[in-house]
Amino acid sequence: MKSMDSVVEAVRADLLARSQTGIEKYGKTLDREDLCLREWLQHAYEETLDQANYLKRSIMEIDAVSNEWPIDKVLLSPRRAADEIARLRVGRGQSFTEGTSS
Repeated sequence: MKSMDSVVEAVRADLLARSQTGIEKYGKTLDREDLCLREWLQHAYEETLDQANYLKRSIMEIDAVSNEWPIDKVLLSPRRAADEIARLRVGRGQSFTEGTSS
């Protein structure tokens, strides 16, 4: 059954891809029975710690960028961000394509 929600479909695709990666890497599915509940929880805990590190790193990057760009500009939609960059470049006397890499 396919969802009408594109985000749900993207998550679903990620879950399936992640499952396939795990099967290829470890040769097992999550149906395995060689781990006790405590070991499953330990795995989940360690993954959560990794997630905390990724989140903190992202927050630190936003904080570093916000010194140059106001935070509300960093978190714009891609279209609004492109418009804002163009506006700022024009204000600095640059064309839209200056400073971009192809």
